[in-house]
Amino acid sequence: MVTGQLSNGRSRFLGLRAPKLLSVLVRGRAAMICLSSRPWLGYVHQGETFNEVSIPLRYTPRKFVLHPKRELLVTIERDQGAFPAELRESAKKECIEADGQRDNGKMEIENDGDGDDTFSDEQYGYPKAESDKWVSRIRVLDPKSSETTCLLELQENEAAFSICTVNFHDKEYGTL
Repeated sequence: MVTGQLSNGRSRFLGLRAPKLLSVLVRGRAAMICLSSRPWLGYVHQGETFNEVSIPLRYTPRKFVLHPKRELLVTIERDQGAFPAELRESAKKECIEADGQRDNGKMEIENDGDGDDTFSDEQYGYPKAESDKWVSRIRVLDPKSSETTCLLELQENEAAFSICTVNFHDKEYGTL
């Protein structure tokens, strides 16, 4: 039975107007362009429809801008209820010590025999602080090499909520 439903689960909202589908050439290869109030171009590049690269970040990325001249990605990362980097290790030790305390007040730490009793922060998460504490950082990232070129950790309980580029005519690169 033919229902008219598409078998591919991928979908795009193209706007409220009826879309027009056109076949076009992009870099000498066949592509499809959908024209409506929100146009969309679909094409294949290097045999894949999308190239995905994962870059680990310490905090949750909230916003980013692209530096127009140097082609760098500037992101702001921010989390609520987390410890800053310099207090994280001491908070982690306090959590482990509090977990090891028993009713008689003696410290008991279980060891699985592997010799490594530390937990990975990436796997188990960072220790939680009070909900009114904020941590934030600004990261300048080169997306071509996945390298962090600059990292600015904001002071305790400061958080970045917005980001933009500003042009200065008397500076070397002109944009901050």
